[in-house]
Amino acid sequence: VGEWLAEHRGPLAALSLLELGCGAGSCASLCAKLGLDLVATDDNDDVLDLARRNVAKNTSRRRPPRVRRLKWADAGGDDLFDLVFASDVVYPDLPDADLAALFEAARLATDGRGPFVLGFLERGPRHRLATRLFRTAHDARCSADRLQVDVGADHPDAVGAHLFRFTFDDDRPEPRLGPDHAASPLFAAFRAAYPDTWSPPAADAVDFDLEDESPFASDVPLV
Repeated sequence: VGEWLAEHRGPLAALSLLELGCGAGSCASLCAKLGLDLVATDDNDDVLDLARRNVAKNTSRRRPPRVRRLKWADAGGDDLFDLVFASDVVYPDLPDADLAALFEAARLATDGRGPFVLGFLERGPRHRLATRLFRTAHDARCSADRLQVDVGADHPDAVGAHLFRFTFDDDRPEPRLGPDHAASPLFAAFRAAYPDTWSPPAADAVDFDLEDESPFASDVPLV
């Protein structure tokens, strides 16, 4: 996601952005360095304190990204955004309710009009996470297209890196998986991502300071 944000910093500069699951603030710190209008959110107060420190170290303008506490299930309200993104917040063992809440939070935050960009590293069984994501996106009445992602080839845990842009269609009929779902554009976007190869880091990558990752990262199941 960070590579995508940096590559599209020009058009993104005119938009209001919301990050779901900011963790220690890696993407938020990059947005601070790029001067993007961002609200970064997470549900862990200790992680949010670390994210605030990282954002403060990288702010390049008077109004830095705001860091707030937010549960995905509690999203919505008066604050609306042009685009929502999340980076590496989905895992094979993430409960179905949390995965559905992530998509619903993105829909509510944009009033169903803005895109939801989701990037993740694949861990564990190769197709397990993709299958669950497809079903959740289908139930959320989403369409999707796969975005180009450039990441390093030496990540110790990852089998592949994927980046999708989801759009919501609340006017679509009630979703139903049937024998023809494999021909849908949504399924085609996921199928195109497998198999995938790693690409080298982008030559124009933006450097920024970042404290150590969250101490809770090791508590997240990888398989």
